[in-house]
Amino acid sequence: CCLVLQCSLAVSTQAQQSESAHGLGFQKRHGDEIMVCGQLYRIGTPVKLWLDPGGFDAYRTTRHFSPFEKREWKSTVEEIDRFADRKLRPRRSEMLTGKLGDTTYRQYDYTGEQYAALIKLTAALSDIFPQIRLDVPRQADGTRIERTLSDEQWASFSGIMGHYHVQGNKSDPGPAMDWEYLLENARNHRAEVLAKP
Repeated sequence: CCLVLQCSLAVSTQAQQSESAHGLGFQKRHGDEIMVCGQLYRIGTPVKLWLDPGGFDAYRTTRHFSPFEKREWKSTVEEIDRFADRKLRPRRSEMLTGKLGDTTYRQYDYTGEQYAALIKLTAALSDIFPQIRLDVPRQADGTRIERTLSDEQWASFSGIMGHYHVQGNKSDPGPAMDWEYLLENARNHRAEVLAKP
């Protein structure tokens, strides 16, 4: 799943050096942190960073999931089967259809576990970067924009985007992403975290 966060700002030195009053924020390593401007920030869900053993590094030139000589479909299925005991299922069981740009896609929803982690990540990024609104690009009537943004829309928007909002040749996170569920729960989670003494 790919979300793009559009915001033009700098993280203040004070925010980087202090731990937030609600127990999250920039801290030492606990296993539930993202890294922002070289600082660890707790988000409350397990995170494996690129610097962790076995962590995913998108800039690495070696194979990520299996040896190069095992690049066939069978190896991919074997990798997926490692998680079979978890019984992960889409949050909504039906196949979902939606149009992004000029193309219609069919896709299953993300799992409840994926949404739970994404909700915490989205809320944390909005806390770290206050100019990132917990909203997606919308038309004047309030409906979501489901295509690549124009240059003017891109320049004026500060919030959560799909990769398809950025590039016309991308479709992630796809039509199954329940944006309203994600945003409502991210807002609620952020409010709960901020309300903690």
